Amino acid sequence: MQNPSRRHFLSGSVVTIAALGGCVSDQNVDDSPNSEPKPATIEAEEDVPDGLAAALAAVPAESAVDVEYRSIALSQPDDADASEDFGPQLVGVTDSIDGVDPENVDRILLVRSSDYENTFGVATGSFDSPEPGTEIDAGDEWRIAEGETLAFASTDDLIAFASATADEPPVDRVRTAADAARGDVDAIVESDDRLPETFARLSDSTFVTYLPTVEGPIFPAIGQDRLAAVAAGFEAYPSQQTGTVENAYLLYPADGASIDDDELDAMLREIDPGTVTETDVERGDAIYVETVSELPPERDREAAPDATIRAAVDAGEGRVEYEHRRGESVDAAELELWHDGERADSQPADEFDEFGVGDTLALETDPLAATALRWYDEDEDVQYVYARDVVGEDQFETEFDHDAGTVEIAYRGDRAADPEKLQLVHRSADGTATTEQFADAYDTLTAGDAVTVEGVEIGDAVTLRLDVPAGPSGGRPTLLYFNASPPRLHLYRREDRLVADYYGDQSRPADEFRVLVDGDAADTQLADVTETLDRGETVDLGEVPTGSEVVVEWTVPDEPVEVARHTVTPHARVATTYDADAGTVTVEHEDGEAIPAESLTLRVDGDPASVQPVDEYDSFAPGDALTIDADPFSFVELVWNAGRDSADILGRTLTADESIEGVYDADDETLELVYVGRQEADPDRLVVRRGDGYPNGDDGARPFAEKYDSLSDGDSVTLEDVGVDEHVRVVLPKETEHRWPVFRFTTEPQSAFSFERRDGEVVATYHQQVEREADGFRVLADGDATDVQPADSHDTLEQDDEIELGEFEAGTELVVQWTLPDEPVDVRTHVVAPDATFEADYDADAGTVTIEHAGGDEIDADRLSVYAGEGSNGSLDWGDDTVTEGDTTTVEASGDVRVVRLVYREHHVIAAIPVDG
Repeated sequence: MQNPSRRHFLSGSVVTIAALGGCVSDQNVDDSPNSEPKPATIEAEEDVPDGLAAALAAVPAESAVDVEYRSIALSQPDDADASEDFGPQLVGVTDSIDGVDPENVDRILLVRSSDYENTFGVATGSFDSPEPGTEIDAGDEWRIAEGETLAFASTDDLIAFASATADEPPVDRVRTAADAARGDVDAIVESDDRLPETFARLSDSTFVTYLPTVEGPIFPAIGQDRLAAVAAGFEAYPSQQTGTVENAYLLYPADGASIDDDELDAMLREIDPGTVTETDVERGDAIYVETVSELPPERDREAAPDATIRAAVDAGEGRVEYEHRRGESVDAAELELWHDGERADSQPADEFDEFGVGDTLALETDPLAATALRWYDEDEDVQYVYARDVVGEDQFETEFDHDAGTVEIAYRGDRAADPEKLQLVHRSADGTATTEQFADAYDTLTAGDAVTVEGVEIGDAVTLRLDVPAGPSGGRPTLLYFNASPPRLHLYRREDRLVADYYGDQSRPADEFRVLVDGDAADTQLADVTETLDRGETVDLGEVPTGSEVVVEWTVPDEPVEVARHTVTPHARVATTYDADAGTVTVEHEDGEAIPAESLTLRVDGDPASVQPVDEYDSFAPGDALTIDADPFSFVELVWNAGRDSADILGRTLTADESIEGVYDADDETLELVYVGRQEADPDRLVVRRGDGYPNGDDGARPFAEKYDSLSDGDSVTLEDVGVDEHVRVVLPKETEHRWPVFRFTTEPQSAFSFERRDGEVVATYHQQVEREADGFRVLADGDATDVQPADSHDTLEQDDEIELGEFEAGTELVVQWTLPDEPVDVRTHVVAPDATFEADYDADAGTVTIEHAGGDEIDADRLSVYAGEGSNGSLDWGDDTVTEGDTTTVEASGDVRVVRLVYREHHVIAAIPVDG
């Protein structure tokens, strides 16, 4: 698998252009008159193809736009005939440019700024000057299009686009891009002398990414002191590469850095998406490397046997045990054990023909190791990793000294470990440093051995990872990640009390913290309640007046650091109820404290309502209510301290939010949207959106407004060609700034049903707002049709219709299928859980939990798991195949236990028992 950091480098730089997809059309057009276009060229760089040279020449230099560029990405697939051919991150871009066919686009170039706020993009090919949107001014050669967030310039065979900034409107930035193409301002190739060589050497690659600097988290193990810039050329889009591939790289060493062959190999392991097997290196001012790499097979969960295999790691014993818990048997010849990125010496096929339920196999490991169990189909070249683990990830602990700026990392494992396998990465604002401090300090690592990372400031990150090949799991295995940040606390109100939750990475004395209320020391301090703060601990700080500003400071540093801030908002339960018959909304204070009415604002679609709480009350208290007229599809909310940073919404509702219903005809592929409200409604309040996202403010269609001046009960519109996999939403228009859907529909009725057990019987409830034919659904119990089917009691299924399916044994798997497609689709699966009660007794001193079946259904023992604290593995031994009333078992707890959970068939929590330690 690809290293996540490499994925970021290889494809992350083109993410913005995907976000721009769909934004290029539907724009207003402006032109830049009085300009004489000049051919865009790169002087003396004849090896760069003309079209690419023109694209690069249309991107301004950093100085011309006052930004710092982070990346340049190029996509130029051969014989592209659809936008998908430009890579998954670029889908929809060419489709969005009116008048440009994807097959006429040769390449797309994207330049992204270091702050991610500025983007320049250029598409070149063989096409007449595109004319998106409405023309405002016209020039002889160039057209300038301006939208809300984008602007673009087009001429024959080229269209450039630019994003806006907070300081400069879009049209100004795109004019600068056009000026660069004309030669009126410097282009990027004139400000970065590496660019011509980069794109000349890599011009034959299908996809190219160039990073002018390697600072930041892209390559955490390569520092700026070693590598100044890097470029990569790929024969296929990086995330789509499989098997054996050939790629090319240009590495520009930092000033004074001499990169030998060993360091180059280490860098290629970071950069290349696969495992490099061959290299051809050419050294000069830059290092040019052609590689042959082996990439792991494609992940295919559907092809792999449906099996649940769990791994139990025992670092102390150096052993990982795999257990087949349930599901299909797996051909052992297709199972592989991996250790530190290589196939292990022992394999499942040495012991099994088939690996089935109840079977276990063990892998002996080093004290620090990366392990994996994968299924691999050699004929299809696909894989699925059932389990991946890092042995030893709990064998290190850290101690951060804020004032000294150090992090101490200590090994606490029982077994001697090899320090040569450890790599420390310290990432800071100044760059990234990679060291082998453990190997430098120790020949063998034993309990208590430690190293100290110096120069660690707030915001830095320290990673300890295994320096081993990635193997089928992908990425570099991480043993420890430490983020140098102040301790984390979360303040919130629980009824009339102020509560603090501690989330620090390590336990700390409570007297290291100071609580302030409106700038003064609080009556109750953390140290008044507890001596030590442990991760996950909750501390009650007592009553604090509403409106108070509470701050918690960490006082260990010379300058105290604020670690939490909270404004105490009113404790009140406020109901907002829409009366469809009257066309009103009532806001009622149901419970909690009285609130000064002058601090409350009732808003409709963001504007103050005509009637306010202060008009009728001095104090808004339980039992008080306020009623206002509200049109359908209005957003009504009661806000405390409106317009301030401390503002809090106490109650809100969208009126008539269930007044759109749908009727879907699968044969005709039509969806009828029907208004069923009781009040006249403004059809312009309803926007219909089909498919995915509507960027750049494109709101969608308004078919109701096109057909009606006013909506009455029964008014409807019909959408045509609503095919398989389409989804439809009815939302409020963008100017309301509220995107709650009034109606949502997917052709495939996924999750349309829920199940519950009532008096021993299972009842299925249909939840969609869309009416569907009942005979389009079938219910199966363990693969066979149930005695009762939806069509037995309903002709058409409407929202909240119920089907009483009858009694089923615990463990029965119920599946609802949608049968209208040629191949029935499973739309809901439900396992009938047993109805049983349990009791638990937690012995904190012994570190055990005793669980008793206290009544109800008997349960297959191998289907019941327990989770008692973080890290517990769920295993149970009841001493029998069946668990019945009175049976008990005792398990070891993991950490501080607050709740013991009994889980049926891995996914269904049938009991959650609070315990006291």
